[in-house]
Amino acid sequence: MTALVRAGTVSEAERQSGVSPGVGSKLLRKPPVQAAVHAELRRHLVAGAPLALATLITLCERSESERVRVDAAKAILDRAGFVAPKATDHHKTADKALNEMSLDDLRDLAARLEEEIAGRARDVTAPASGPAPSQASDLID
Repeated sequence: MTALVRAGTVSEAERQSGVSPGVGSKLLRKPPVQAAVHAELRRHLVAGAPLALATLITLCERSESERVRVDAAKAILDRAGFVAPKATDHHKTADKALNEMSLDDLRDLAARLEEEIAGRARDVTAPASGPAPSQASDLID
């Protein structure tokens, strides 16, 4: 597994390990071998993480390119869990049940519905055209 991780390709790992061509591809179809490759990759990634972080920090501190510094800073923040908030998609909250919505989602929904109702409102007052006849005078006539 280490040979495959270091070589980068199955054919190169086969060559370095001295096995016949095609053996590595057959082995990689087996779930236990896939799990072992995954574990070895994970071990290498964990071992390389401090170097990667140091590289990003160096880029943040010393790069002449503002874009490189910003991208490195974003990568550090993202990996630390400080991801930028995403814009609220009102269509997504419409698909949620009320009991699945957050308090902010519910407030946004209420405000949106109130605006919609207010937009539909029409003036229903009768135009002023003089005094309306009283019912009592209608009965006398």
